[in-house]
Amino acid sequence: MTRKDKVLQLLRENLNMWIEGPEIASPQVGGSEGLKRLRELREEGHRIETRPHPNKQRDVWIYRLVGDEKVKPGLWLCTRCGETVKDKPEEGVRRSVVENMAMSNCWKCKKQTIWQFKEKEGF
Repeated sequence: MTRKDKVLQLLRENLNMWIEGPEIASPQVGGSEGLKRLRELREEGHRIETRPHPNKQRDVWIYRLVGDEKVKPGLWLCTRCGETVKDKPEEGVRRSVVENMAMSNCWKCKKQTIWQFKEKEGF
């Protein structure tokens, strides 16, 4: 699998979720030219959005692949209060390569929280 394929795989696994640039440029994914792979993917027609990190103290950019592909069935779980929702928390910033996580405010406990995606069987 090429570096560009690995970057695209990471983006597809986290469709519509923000991913930090250093994660894309990590040795496991895109390597030192990871952000160049993003430009190549854009040239191929992939819709990849870019913006500065919402935390002004973080001097990094974040990226996301925008699409309307079907996402695996499951629920998002607030790790603070246990609230579950079907829709992805808005403006989620991806936090982990291994687990589908997003950081956003919880509708129930009204606090900044980490949402974790849990796949559900039987959908």
